[in-house]
Amino acid sequence: MLLPNGTVLVTGGQDGGSNVLSSTELYNPAAGTFTAAAGNLSKARTGLTATLLDSALVLVVGGSNSTDGTLSSAELYTPSFDPLGTVTVASSDTNDQISGTCALALTGTGATMCTAAVTPPHVDTATHTITASYPADNVHSASDNSSQSDSKNVLTVTKGTPVIVWSAPAPIGYGTALSATQLDASASYNSSPLAGSFAYTPAAGSVLAAGTQTLSVTFTPTDNADYTTATQTVQLRVKQAPLTVTANNKTKAYGAPLPILDASYSGFVNGEGASVLSGTLSCTTTATHEPCGGQPIPHYLFGANFKQLQHHLRPRHSAPSPSRSLAR
Repeated sequence: MLLPNGTVLVTGGQDGGSNVLSSTELYNPAAGTFTAAAGNLSKARTGLTATLLDSALVLVVGGSNSTDGTLSSAELYTPSFDPLGTVTVASSDTNDQISGTCALALTGTGATMCTAAVTPPHVDTATHTITASYPADNVHSASDNSSQSDSKNVLTVTKGTPVIVWSAPAPIGYGTALSATQLDASASYNSSPLAGSFAYTPAAGSVLAAGTQTLSVTFTPTDNADYTTATQTVQLRVKQAPLTVTANNKTKAYGAPLPILDASYSGFVNGEGASVLSGTLSCTTTATHEPCGGQPIPHYLFGANFKQLQHHLRPRHSAPSPSRSLAR
């Protein structure tokens, strides 16, 4: 039997064997499912006649069962079905936008449901009371939630928190100043771009030491009445700059004392020089009074922002006269 809400009442009949049933079920055509209905017939019946009355009650007449045989009795069954129609949704703030028609839809689970979206145009510290009212139908009386006291119908609008998108920048070499290439964060809310300003730490133009450094940003939205500020951090790897240390050429007469050995540098950045290096510059050679033949002069130096390099000078002894230059 088709009920007013679109479900089909199935009652009585027989199971797969010879058992006559008094149970009732509701079939939901939209979902294609059966669910047990509230209440059963007072007598098990098969071959019965069921009629939906104007009062929404179901008149069940006749039928038979294995105990009583043919039945001449009748009974009234009260089906439980969901209300249909449209629920009117309103807000105490007339500026709120209410989208969608809250039309009750068949669920077959004991209650129909509908959804309406309430969108406030701006943040408001005052609460918004949401009301819903249902008009009467042939079975159900009119109702609303005006007496609701559990605060579940109260909408509180708070500021939205922007989402900052900022990918970790590619590594840079020491001496490279921060720029928009690294400082390129963006902000959005609900997937829509959000206008505002970005404050970076360290700021653009800063030169960072070698190693893994933390960059941070604070976003301040233009519309600070509806949105909060937001922060984000990323990691940036700063690579050491290559430094070249070169032993300077020296001359020495055969048999004469060794000259003072020194070196020159290239590769400094950021206006820096040898003063930023730590450790001791050591220039040595095994050349003393050996026969002519090159021996290496190793050079070692250390710097936090520069790669450690070792270079060799291979001097040659000169004959007593005339003097000859030592060459690498």
